[in-house]
Amino acid sequence: MIDGNQKTWSREFHDRSSVFFTGLPLFNNFGDDDTFLASADGYKDAGFQPVVLAANVDQIVDLMLIPKSNYLNFADATWTALGTSRPGLNALLGDGASSDEAAAQRYGDILEDDGGLILACLLNITTAMSQIQLPQRTPLDYLKRVVWDREGPFAMEQDRFFVWADPELKEQIKQAKQQPHPKFADAPFVLHPGATSSYKEIEFGEANVQFTFHENDRLEINGVNCVLSGTRHRLF
Repeated sequence: MIDGNQKTWSREFHDRSSVFFTGLPLFNNFGDDDTFLASADGYKDAGFQPVVLAANVDQIVDLMLIPKSNYLNFADATWTALGTSRPGLNALLGDGASSDEAAAQRYGDILEDDGGLILACLLNITTAMSQIQLPQRTPLDYLKRVVWDREGPFAMEQDRFFVWADPELKEQIKQAKQQPHPKFADAPFVLHPGATSSYKEIEFGEANVQFTFHENDRLEINGVNCVLSGTRHRLF
């Protein structure tokens, strides 16, 4: 642990995953902008800065140590397994396919693309969306159909994919911006051709989900006049 004056206050080995620090100095200025770093054999280092200290306030710092040697394992995320563990997501990914076999084939195809990074992106972002609490429901609840393009402006990538969404999703995000502790803020959309608005999640310090809406692109799905939306990981 290093304070804002670049003085090291703790440099110790710990044999547990949670450590509680007490008696740390307070300066009531930039000196309270602390840095926390963690390392372990066989793992990449992790850290976060600034962690602003204040009297009588417990600050939580979550650090994830990622193995230096790793690989993607989708054993628990096969099409069949997904139908059991996440039936709602399974139904979303199957929408628009001519049959369950066609949906499974489509899903299996992206498993092989870019070493599995595209499927990892799809699973990571949908998981993140299922954990974002809007005034009503979660963003995942408003998605109607995934765009499975492999080429062109709306192609799946390892950091983004596009969906047809209920327009109520945008209204819910706009309401979330107005909350006492807002979870979203406006984001620039001019860099995304055809986009009309964009919003970024601001709940976490390093990585959040961004929603970009293309409101001139519409598709009716099950009686809902859906709008095209791009979803991506945004790193700060």
